[in-house]
Amino acid sequence: MTRVFCMLLVLCVLLSSCTGAAPFQNEELLRPPRLTEEQREIENALIASVNSENLTFKYPKSGEHRSAFIFQDIDGDSQDEALVFYMTNASDSTFLSVLDRMPDGKWYSPYAIGGPEGNVEFVEFAPMTDPSRYDILVGWSDVSGQQKRLAIYSYLNGRLENRLKDGPQSYETYLAADLDGDQLSELALISIDRDDRSHWLHLFAYNGFTVDVYANDVALSDYMMGCAGIISGRISQTDPRIGIFIDEILEDTLVTEVFVCERPSGEDNRRSAGKFLRNIIWEDMSDLSEDSPADGAGSMEDDSGEINAFTLYELTRRSGNTDICRDLNGDGIIEIPTGRLMPGYEDYDAADQIYLTQYKHLQNNALGNVYSAAINWNSGYQVEFPPSWVDHVTVVNQPENNEWRFIEYNSQLQNNPLEDWSSELMRIRVVSHKDYQDRSIENYTVLAVRGAFTYYAYIPETASGSLSITMEQLKDKMFSLTERKGVFET
Repeated sequence: MTRVFCMLLVLCVLLSSCTGAAPFQNEELLRPPRLTEEQREIENALIASVNSENLTFKYPKSGEHRSAFIFQDIDGDSQDEALVFYMTNASDSTFLSVLDRMPDGKWYSPYAIGGPEGNVEFVEFAPMTDPSRYDILVGWSDVSGQQKRLAIYSYLNGRLENRLKDGPQSYETYLAADLDGDQLSELALISIDRDDRSHWLHLFAYNGFTVDVYANDVALSDYMMGCAGIISGRISQTDPRIGIFIDEILEDTLVTEVFVCERPSGEDNRRSAGKFLRNIIWEDMSDLSEDSPADGAGSMEDDSGEINAFTLYELTRRSGNTDICRDLNGDGIIEIPTGRLMPGYEDYDAADQIYLTQYKHLQNNALGNVYSAAINWNSGYQVEFPPSWVDHVTVVNQPENNEWRFIEYNSQLQNNPLEDWSSELMRIRVVSHKDYQDRSIENYTVLAVRGAFTYYAYIPETASGSLSITMEQLKDKMFSLTERKGVFET
């Protein structure tokens, strides 16, 4: 699995270095074949401002804004300005130009600013310094894609101004979100120390004058190899604090750390007051005794009956082919996915094991289960497991016909329980339109169609007992398509 991960890293580097700097080469080939009338006006205004027709547009590599022309109201006047990244043959620098409208409606370019690197990773907008308007967050990178720096700009009085006190900051992953409910976004950055490969979490916020360090820097897991995801949201229904949830890659597994930003006792509520990042899932590791289990197996309780925070951290350890933290139902509370091995797979090779993904909340110093699902990342669907199915139903993979069989698990059988299909509950098969359609699919019911694939289900007539379900239950409550693949899936 480590080889797969390394290959993915190499692929990412190769893809990130595809942007050329020469005029009218790779970047220029991405230009839309036909510009709209408004885009043509913007291009002409830009050409007039730089006094050159030899422009190469630069395109953000990721994020929601990947066009050569990005529109957003960045001065709070309820009218969109335009942002364009470009190079000229007279300079090796990449420039960010803001274009605005004159009173007669014509576009003009009042200001352009050079970037610290040549390539553009992303563009995002967030109210960093004023709740009534958006600031511009730009990720810059060098040609190799290894050196990445994040800058924040405000469009004020016809000028673009750098807002980070110490200039663009090195980063690997970032998050802009309101962490304290004051209608201004804070900026969380994860960076890598190139000397010892350690990962660090940094937090910045507006202090009334500039965007500056907001809390102490904290080191992440010692064995962290990369970041699979970062998201913010409420801790639980009973805990209103906003947490930063970080999914860390440790070789072929994932773990989650959760931080909240707190104020030392006695401090006032000013944004300029000192804050500290508190790790609420692993903060008590230093209190562990030498005989504490290192693998996090089981639950370790102290004298008060509370589960040790170190165990909570270990309980988030899961296969890399599972999900990352997210808000499942849009209630603002973040669910942490954990992996539970399906019954019958204890002695199987890791590559053949199938896990039940269980999404949990942090509550009362424990991980409380919210939702369980068998997720087929390769085929792009999931099946919710009712509580009665957990540890009593397992999945048998049949790759020859791209089918999962869901069977009642009987651990008392002398032979392999995974080969006993007498208590089969249902099957789900995914069929491509290009595949040969055999007659056995005639007894299946269509659950969904996505692109070239149709998702079928079959419930045997012999399925009965307390664990059996109906086709209506499967279609309406249990089956759904997934939007992403596992972290290490290609």
